[in-house]
Amino acid sequence: MSSINPSASGLDTSKTVFPTELGIKTPEQKQVYASALEFERYFVQQLLKPMQDAGKMLGGEEEEGAAGMSGYSDMAQDQMTQAVLDGGGLGIASTMYTQMATAAGIATTPVATAPTAATTAAAATKTGAA
Repeated sequence: MSSINPSASGLDTSKTVFPTELGIKTPEQKQVYASALEFERYFVQQLLKPMQDAGKMLGGEEEEGAAGMSGYSDMAQDQMTQAVLDGGGLGIASTMYTQMATAAGIATTPVATAPTAATTAAAATKTGAA
């Protein structure tokens, strides 16, 4: 497998907050996580886009004078996307990072599996909490 060149991408990792539980330390790990985070940002933007489109329809943004408002709705969507990511996001970036870093051989922490509904129910049944 080829090595990762962190300077090959235009992503700036200097302001990225890396989750401590992932053990990200090397430039290669930072680059992989930043790429996964950018994917999650794009995904959240695509999820919020129909909401913005509905707002345009309901708010009559197609009318005269609405050209100036489209910039504000774009900024609102960007802020909402950032708020989702600042609140912990959807977990896509962490999952993608773990899988990509493991595949590239640069992962430093053991891969922990998230509890599923089946394992949670089994644990509850075992302890009598069900």
